Amino acid sequence: MKRENHFISVLKFGKKLLLSVSIFLLFGIFSSGRVFANDADIGNSSISVSQGSIPADGSTTSTISVIARDSNSNVLSGDRITANSSGDSGLVINGGNAGADNATVITDSNGSANFTVSSNNSSPTTDTFTIISNDPDTITLGTATVTFTALSSPTPTSTPGSCADTPPGSTPSLTSAVATGDNQITLTWTDATDPVSYYLLAYGTAAGQYVYGNPNIGGQGTINYVVGSLSKGSTYYFAIKAVNGCNTGSFSNEISATTTGGTVEDTSTPTQSPSDNISSDTDNQDTVTPTDTPGPSQILHMNGVPVPAHVPPAASAGISKTKIIEYILAFILIFGGIGGFIHWKHQKNTKKLRNLDEDGKPQDDLKQKKQHPPEEENTEKYFSE
Repeated sequence: MKRENHFISVLKFGKKLLLSVSIFLLFGIFSSGRVFANDADIGNSSISVSQGSIPADGSTTSTISVIARDSNSNVLSGDRITANSSGDSGLVINGGNAGADNATVITDSNGSANFTVSSNNSSPTTDTFTIISNDPDTITLGTATVTFTALSSPTPTSTPGSCADTPPGSTPSLTSAVATGDNQITLTWTDATDPVSYYLLAYGTAAGQYVYGNPNIGGQGTINYVVGSLSKGSTYYFAIKAVNGCNTGSFSNEISATTTGGTVEDTSTPTQSPSDNISSDTDNQDTVTPTDTPGPSQILHMNGVPVPAHVPPAASAGISKTKIIEYILAFILIFGGIGGFIHWKHQKNTKKLRNLDEDGKPQDDLKQKKQHPPEEENTEKYFSE
């Protein structure tokens, strides 16, 4: 009996321990909020507009700045943010084609995405932009409004290629590219001499072929920049140029780095005009539109067509919600099966022990003997009478 009671106590303790561990793990996973941390959160994300009202002269711009954060207030790097407009035949977003009604920007390492808007519509209009996060689920973060006012007089037609701004005094020089992670590289360069409004970045996966970029990576005095959302284990080639107003300088030397760690110093590639769609001539100056306030928008427009700053897929932000749910279900099934087996074994052993007497013999046989005594005993009893 002592052995039976001990065995039952052990089984009860095991069941309680299993239940406690299961509840603790499930509570820890869900209370941490990591299952849904990949989605942008409306309350923690922010949307701001630099100028709520600007003239519709085609050159004055307003910047819509978005910072994407999740439910834990963590910034979301590599998140695709889309701005959908209410419709304007003269609307230009990030220097793209006139009449575009949407644009998509990839957030940088700070979770920031910028949309520079202007309009050449002769009629006054107010455009409403709906800001949407697309990774991993589609979340509407809010709206931003910009009013484009009519001009008091017709805008004079400018001569293509004309620019009164003085070009930068010198060309910046890239000195190093450091892979600071699997998906980002930090660039360092020497500052160009006055006048400088901001710096432009262009890069790609082949030397001299720059298909990605950022039209504004910081104003004068900026000497480093972190390029994020890169593909792991890939080599990238970078070049920058200084810009002053509508006039640009020449591209710097080219430098390369691989996103697997390590430092690559100046490759001493001669200054060149890359054979891509990013032009340093003032004839195509409208292909790059600087933001009013420094802040990377992670998008470059080539020949008026918006191109994402990074086409290769960004690194996964973590285990997906589906995977985590699958792991939880598997955990419940495994431990539930173990608990069911232990319970079945306990019931079986308990039933077996209850059918034994103190000497370990089946009680059913004793009952049967009492009910049906041996025939010899009955015969002796008969003759004795």
